[in-house]
This record gives sequence, structure tokens and C-alpha cells, in this order.
Amino acid sequence: MRYPGKVESFYGGHSKALIVANLKALKRLFQGGNGIGFDDYLNDINAEFNGTPLANEINDQFDRAINAVNAIPGDLPQAVTTNFTEADNAFLQCKILVVRLKVDMSSQLGVSINYADNDGD
Repeated sequence: MRYPGKVESFYGGHSKALIVANLKALKRLFQGGNGIGFDDYLNDINAEFNGTPLANEINDQFDRAINAVNAIPGDLPQAVTTNFTEADNAFLQCKILVVRLKVDMSSQLGVSINYADNDGD
């Protein structure tokens, strides 16, 4: 079922702009801005994804996700019902990016992501 009312900034009309701004900020974080980022570390340890550098794959996936969001015609709440293919593709590209970051990158870096409360209380 499609839920246009569930998108961020439903009434403000800034849904796509907020998604793109978020993705661009995450990409800058991944790249380290003007300094050393996660991409540099992945390259230093020769992390690969299907025979290509994982850092390149993640950077490319950021671009694919941003382009997919920008390809949605009109505002996102309307597109969820009238242009579902484009909206669904953007969602898929973002989901792939989440997998690359949370699964592939964390695995290569030896980081264990634990969602349980582990502060002793």
C-alpha cells in the first residue's frame, strides 16, 4: 500500500530537497569533506565489492540514489501515488546505499553494529 502522508515534510513540500540534502551530507561525511574519510580508509585496506573498490561503489551508489530522487517528477507525496515507479526506484537506490554502508563497509572495517542497549542498565 502507498502512504503519501508518511513522507517527510508532507505539508511543507520539501520532501525531495530534504532527501537530496541528507544524501549529499552523508556523502561528504563518507568522503571526509576536505580531509580523510571512510572512503580513504576503505581504499587503504583494499576493500572490494564484486571486484571493484568498495569506496568507488559506495560513492557511485550515493550518486545513483541522488539522481533517482531528482528524477521523481513533482513533489514526493504526489509522486508516491502518480509516479510510483520513479518513487520506488529512488527508495530502492537508497536501500542499496544503506546495505553498502551498514553491511559491506562495516564488515570490511571490522565494525559490529549492535542495536541493543548495552550501557549496563
